[in-house]
Order: sequence, then C-alpha cells, then structure tokens
Amino acid sequence: MKVNLAQELRDVSGKPILTPPGPAGSDPEPVTVRYACTGALLAVGPRERDQTLDQKMRRHRLAKTIEAAGDYADLSAEDVVLLKECANTAWPTAVLGPLVDVLDPPAAPGAA
Repeated sequence: MKVNLAQELRDVSGKPILTPPGPAGSDPEPVTVRYACTGALLAVGPRERDQTLDQKMRRHRLAKTIEAAGDYADLSAEDVVLLKECANTAWPTAVLGPLVDVLDPPAAPGAA
C-alpha cells in the first residue's frame, strides 16, 4: 500500500494536529504521518520489556525505512498491522484515529 508520509494529520474539526513546542522553545509543527509512524515504532512502553530482539529490530528497521523514504512509502499489510499496534499504545486517540484512517482507510459508505 502506498502511503503519503508527508500528509498532515487533522483532528475531528479538520484542524492540523500540532507537535508540542520544542525544548528550545521552537514553534509547534503539524504532525505528519511520518512523524506519527516513527514515533509509534520507537516509543518505549510497558510492552517493550516483553518484546524479543527480533520484534524490536523489526520496529527499528521499519522506522529507518520510513525516515529514509521520500514523501511516499510502499508498506506491506504486515507493516500496517505493526504500525497500528504500536500507534495504539504510543498515541492518544486524537492522533491514533487520524493515523489509522490513513493507514487503513475506512470503507466508503455503501461499498460492499
């Protein structure tokens, strides 16, 4: 699946979701699909302790692939599943929802 990594995520009102201000007081920037995906893959959480080396390296390598990609990346179905699982524990619903809608778009109304 081809994913636009430069796409800005928007909240339920259609406004851009912004990053927190940086440590040096830099201005917030729009959260992109790339930012949300790499953040989710590299986040440290309670499940991190129980993951095997192979699982952690899969996350690391996918994050590197996403960072190195241009505006678009071809992601496998397995990549999308991993991204959704990681995002579920890394991000609040306000970021998770728009990200999942990009990675796994809902079916169009009336589509069978």
